[in-house]
Amino acid sequence: MLSGVQSSGKVTNIFPFCTAFALQKGKDMNLIEEKIRPRKSFTVVVAYADFDSHGDKHAWPLNDGEPDVWKIIVHATGNMEAITRAMQIVTVCRAEVMTNFMGPHPHGLHGGTFTLEQIEEIRQEAEDRGVFQHWLEMQPTSIQCHLTEDEGKLLDMTTNNINQMQESIGDQADDFLRNNTEGNN
Repeated sequence: MLSGVQSSGKVTNIFPFCTAFALQKGKDMNLIEEKIRPRKSFTVVVAYADFDSHGDKHAWPLNDGEPDVWKIIVHATGNMEAITRAMQIVTVCRAEVMTNFMGPHPHGLHGGTFTLEQIEEIRQEAEDRGVFQHWLEMQPTSIQCHLTEDEGKLLDMTTNNINQMQESIGDQADDFLRNNTEGNN
C-alpha cells in the first residue's frame, strides 16, 4: 500500500475508486503506485508469411513458401502486455537466427572456411544492403492472442464458423444462379 507523500502533513488520495493504480497528490510531489494485478497465462501466435501485403519479405529465407510461425506462452496481466512480451521474445529469437548470416553465403555452402577478413567483408556487405535491419524490422503477417485456458473453446468456435461458412456456400450459389436466371428471362 502507499506510504503516502507527505508535504505539510497533508496527503490527498485521488481516484480512490481506481482499481489499477493509486495516485496521491502532494504539495511537492505526486506518487503513483500500480496496484498488483494477477497474471494469467496467454498464448500469442506470431506468423510471418511471404504472401502478405507488407512488402517487407522480399528476402524471405524460407524457400518452401510456408509461413514462419511462433507460438509463445507468456504470463501477463492482459493481452497487450502479452503481445509486447511475446514480440520481444520473437525478436530475440529472430536475432539469433540472423547470426547465421554466413551459412547461406556461396563460399560457405561448399564447405569452405572463411578468413576473418572475408567474414568482415561479408558482414559489412550485408549491413550496407540493410539485410540485418530489414530482417529485424519485418512486420508479422498476423498476431493472435488469447488466454491459454480458452484455447480449446476458441478452436471449437473457429471450427463452427468454418462449418457454417461451408454450409452457406450452397445457399449462396443457389441464390446467385436464381438471380441470374430470373434476370435473363
